[in-house]
Amino acid sequence: MNGRDRRCRLAAVVLGAGCIAGAGAAPASEEIRRNPFSVPAGLIEPVPDAASAAPKPARKRVRRPRFELRAVLAAGDTSLANVDGTLLAIGERHEGYRLVEVGEDGAVFERAGRRWRIALHSPATGDRR
Repeated sequence: MNGRDRRCRLAAVVLGAGCIAGAGAAPASEEIRRNPFSVPAGLIEPVPDAASAAPKPARKRVRRPRFELRAVLAAGDTSLANVDGTLLAIGERHEGYRLVEVGEDGAVFERAGRRWRIALHSPATGDRR
């Protein structure tokens, strides 16, 4: 076998292998039409994250106190307030509002983290402190 015959045979083998390998492949000019790694719609449902799935606590609306502060005795930790005829010490409650501070001209009440200052001898004004 001379050199020319060898080259022809080699060319035939290479060309034949190329035809067999390319028989099932798409032409190079054709684009891929879908992502082979994507999941078909409806097969997997999204799972909500924990923050959005947890129910949010209902925000409670706190009304202004509706009572009259009639008298005060400002004496530090032993201060007293007369609310609607009831004598209260600091820390005691009246209609769900806790007395937290007593001054010479009024008192401060707290409920659900909000505070209101009630002036002496006047109905609750709802002024927030």
